[in-house]
Amino acid sequence: IGARLMTRYTNGSGGVKIGVLQAGGVNLYKRSAGGQWLFESELQSDVLVTGGQFGTALAMSEDRLVVTQGQRPAGGSSEGVALIFRRLGAAGWVKEGSVVVSNLDATDTFGFSVALAKSGDRLVVGATKESSNAVGVNGPSNNNLALASGAAYVFRREVTSGATNWVQEAYLKASNTDSQDWFGYSVAMDETGEAVVVGAINEDSNATGVNGGQGNGGQPTPLAVDRGAAYVFSRTSNSTQWSQVAYLKPFQIATNSSALDYFGWSTAISGDTILVGAYNGPRDSAYVFGRSNGVWTTRQRLTNSGPASVGFGYAVALQGNVAGITAVRESTAATRAGAAFIYSGFSGGAPLPNPTIAYPDAQGGVVVTFYGSVGQAYLLQRSASLANPGWLTVQSGTIGADGKVLYMEAAPLATGGFYRMKAP
Repeated sequence: IGARLMTRYTNGSGGVKIGVLQAGGVNLYKRSAGGQWLFESELQSDVLVTGGQFGTALAMSEDRLVVTQGQRPAGGSSEGVALIFRRLGAAGWVKEGSVVVSNLDATDTFGFSVALAKSGDRLVVGATKESSNAVGVNGPSNNNLALASGAAYVFRREVTSGATNWVQEAYLKASNTDSQDWFGYSVAMDETGEAVVVGAINEDSNATGVNGGQGNGGQPTPLAVDRGAAYVFSRTSNSTQWSQVAYLKPFQIATNSSALDYFGWSTAISGDTILVGAYNGPRDSAYVFGRSNGVWTTRQRLTNSGPASVGFGYAVALQGNVAGITAVRESTAATRAGAAFIYSGFSGGAPLPNPTIAYPDAQGGVVVTFYGSVGQAYLLQRSASLANPGWLTVQSGTIGADGKVLYMEAAPLATGGFYRMKAP
């Protein structure tokens, strides 16, 4: 259970958790007026499949939910399906439609990833092992000349005579399609449905930053095996024509030939900010890219505040100026118990990370370490409760040359405390 959870733009009336993967089921939870999350209902697929897997990936936006199912529908011609559900008042969640594609075969894993625009009118679905050798947007799809190169598909919702239909709008491939790149391992769509980010964790070029050279993929010995890449596609408002606008790679690292980073393992986009996770990279990293005047540029490389190799960047989420990044092997609470890091300040320049790790010292005090951007002003605050925070500023200043903020508290709150760092 909980194999791949991808939800975005949930509102106060609903939330989603993945159910058992093999047979398939999705449990929905609703937040009560008192702030508690209570079980609401369970969804199951009405599509007969071999192997089940209803709940492979999820995406939610307001009153619409997309659930993918990764095996062949009985008697159908497509490998994988995405089912769309909608909340209709007292009727609860009802199936609104489904999307499939005709060029997939038994190994293409259509539905491995999915994302939904905030409007709920567009969605993107990844198929990591789709095998055509097409390049770019809407190329020829009916061949298997680049095994497991991967693809992504954009669909839009149309309403005709009161009936809702989902139609395929774009077939997306990398600008440097190569076998085994797994393009579509992660997908993200912005709030407006006008931009899509697609991760390809096994892409092999040794480029850095934005729009570097892409030509290493087909070499007998690639310079950066499985380093990964992410691709940004966009369309203009009121248009259905998509094009690739950026090719993203890691940056701010010691070497430009790092292999096995899996950059693109996770992706998120909100407004003019993109976040890409490389959970196996140097110190484990998440990379921030920003858009100004339509051009994407590098912003900042984020790392966790503890040791390396904790799986930081395994999953990322971004909404407005707040981001969440998981570290699946972080061991502060218990060995490989995992942790989630929350960052804020993305819309106002370089982000400041809120959570870090608090260590009790030998005298019973607490030592808290934060990492941020050199030269940025900060407020370090403490609260006794997250329910009624009442944040108290306990330290302020400017982040020094080492990018570190250290706070030591000799007499911490007896009931325990919460700490955060934010911009003034």
